[in-house]
Amino acid sequence: MATLALDALGPPRSGHDARAAAWVSERAADGLAGRTVWCVSSTPSLDGVVVSWLDGPVDGVRSAALGVTAAEPLRRLAARLDEMLTSVQHGDTLAPADDDVCSAAAGDADRLLGPGVAAGDVVVVRDALAALLTPAVRERGAHAVWFGAGPLLPGPALSFLRRHAGPVDAYVLAGAAGGVGMLAVIPAAELVAAKAGTPGTLCWSSALLDVVERDHDEHVGGRRHPRPQVAVR
Repeated sequence: MATLALDALGPPRSGHDARAAAWVSERAADGLAGRTVWCVSSTPSLDGVVVSWLDGPVDGVRSAALGVTAAEPLRRLAARLDEMLTSVQHGDTLAPADDDVCSAAAGDADRLLGPGVAAGDVVVVRDALAALLTPAVRERGAHAVWFGAGPLLPGPALSFLRRHAGPVDAYVLAGAAGGVGMLAVIPAAELVAAKAGTPGTLCWSSALLDVVERDHDEHVGGRRHPRPQVAVR
């Protein structure tokens, strides 16, 4: 059974709130130090929002946007998958030829990811094309996180991505209902971490810290794996 953890990270209304926020910030800085948070998508403008959330009071945490480019027909297929994942009205289907496209791209995933991602880093994917790189992310011992503004709809597109990219280590949803600024679901740890407050630096850094601590305590990419040693870079 999954565990629900709720953290109140709204605007400080008292000295106690301010001290609690400072503690969260310091804890995130310690836990994420020496890592880089990579925000990966085929639309670089999407990454800027996420990267900016770490440009606040979290000292020593590096973040960078990584744009993914791919030739047709992979780019066209990824655009179709994105639409299918978010639209209940989308009636598109996937054919065996689409599997062939992704199988051919799998051998190129490490090159598309680039040389910068290292063990212990956090790689945040924003769309279907970026999600196809997650096997290469996990092979390097980094954390793969899917971040979105809404839930992914079950159906052929999600099943297709799971088949070719495998599960990510965590799903982070911004702007969840009921005053929850962010919701982090970490399947391997059976944890749902809710961050109450406006989505931003504290919610984001706290959610990523949960991923780093809970995921690599026992698992990387859903598999039992030794906790990596992260050198200060």
